[in-house]
Amino acid sequence: PLPNSLFVFIKLTGCGISPTGLLEDGKCLLAEDTKTSRLNVGLITSTMFCLSSPLLDMNSKLAGKTAFWRLFRYIEGSNAKQMKIKMTVPVTMMMQPLKPGSSSFVKEDFTMSFFIPFKHQKDAPAPTADDVELNTVKPFCAYVREYGGFSNMEKVETHYKELLNALKLQGIDDFYTNMFYTASYDAPYKLFNRRNEIWLISKSQNPVKGRILAQ
Repeated sequence: PLPNSLFVFIKLTGCGISPTGLLEDGKCLLAEDTKTSRLNVGLITSTMFCLSSPLLDMNSKLAGKTAFWRLFRYIEGSNAKQMKIKMTVPVTMMMQPLKPGSSSFVKEDFTMSFFIPFKHQKDAPAPTADDVELNTVKPFCAYVREYGGFSNMEKVETHYKELLNALKLQGIDDFYTNMFYTASYDAPYKLFNRRNEIWLISKSQNPVKGRILAQ
C-alpha cells in the first residue's frame, strides 16, 4: 500500500510514457509506474511542501526569469535558517488559459514552484522574502503530455491543445479548465533529450481514496 500520495500523473498512451516524478540529483524519488488499457500512471508518494512565487502583470518569459531567481535565492540560503537546500525538479508554472479569440493564450498571472526535497519536509525554513511562499501540496491526479526541446509559449499552447484534444477523443472531461501547469526538468545548458510536460488536474481521480482511473 502507498503512503499519502503526492501526485498521480496520468499519461496518455502515445504522448510520452517515461516515468513522471519528483527528481533529486537526477533520480526519481519514490516513484512507480502502473498501466491500464488506455493510460500509463506514474505515482509519487509522500505529502510535500513546495516553494512558490506568484507574479502578476508580466509576460511569461519575464515572469519565468523573475520567479526562478526569487525561488533560487531561497534554496541558496535566503531563508529564516540560512539553510542551503538542493534543487529538485520539475519546476512547475501554473497558468490560466483565456477563452478562444482572446488577445493572448493565458492571463499574465503565473505561479512558479520548486518542490522541497524529502529530507527537508519537516524542517523547511520559512522564506524571508515577501514574494516567496511555502505551501502544502495536497494529493492530486493529473493528465500529462510530454514533449522535448526548449519550451516556449508557442510550444506550451500547442501541447496544451493537443492534450485537450487527446482527452476529448477518449471521452475524458473531468479536469479543471481554469488553470493548468507546465513542468520543466532540465537545466538551461542541457541541449539534448530535454523534457517538458503539460499537466491538467483531474477533478474526480483521487490518489488518497484509491479512485485512480476508475473504469
